[in-house]
Amino acid sequence: MKLEEFASREGISVQRAARLAREHRIPNAVKVGNQWELPAGAAVERRDGRPISPQSRADFLGFLHTGTLDHVTGTRKKRAGERIRQFWASDDPAKLLRDWWGGTPSEGRGGAALVRAAQKGYDWQVRDVHRSRNTWILDSPDLIKRRVGDYRAIRGLTIDEVADAAHVDPQVVSMLERQGVTPTTNRDAARVIRALDIKFMKIVAERASND
Repeated sequence: MKLEEFASREGISVQRAARLAREHRIPNAVKVGNQWELPAGAAVERRDGRPISPQSRADFLGFLHTGTLDHVTGTRKKRAGERIRQFWASDDPAKLLRDWWGGTPSEGRGGAALVRAAQKGYDWQVRDVHRSRNTWILDSPDLIKRRVGDYRAIRGLTIDEVADAAHVDPQVVSMLERQGVTPTTNRDAARVIRALDIKFMKIVAERASND
């Protein structure tokens, strides 16, 4: 199908149809030379969400690039956690990224490359990253407290909710997040890590000092 035919059928200008094709909002539209070729029955991919703010974009990309939320605190950390949780739960993560970025091309390395893949229609690349999660070796207090804090924000859980899911005292969760140490046993620390759905190869949580 030619772009002009599609524009006429949809009741939009050719210029708008071309912009939709450039933004990959017409699935399987392919540019051959200077002309767009569209499949029969082509339709515009509707947006289910609004573009997010530049700050939210930067925080989300920071997590994709580093696998952590070390770069944000407070309400920004909570908001970034909500975005990550929404991305992980999405059945169509590439479309979600296109919705969040609108037609604005992303720049930079790391996580921005994933957004560019979505904008170019390389949905399979986005799905590959979406399925993968970081696997951690948690063998120091600093690593443990950072990951527990990150993933509690991402999961949107209170300390009591994590403790209930892990079947431990809330003090265990609190100390792991604040100090990276456990007042009980390494086994309890592992229960907290699993309750937060953190993938790990190894965890060694130091006992809190009684001094």
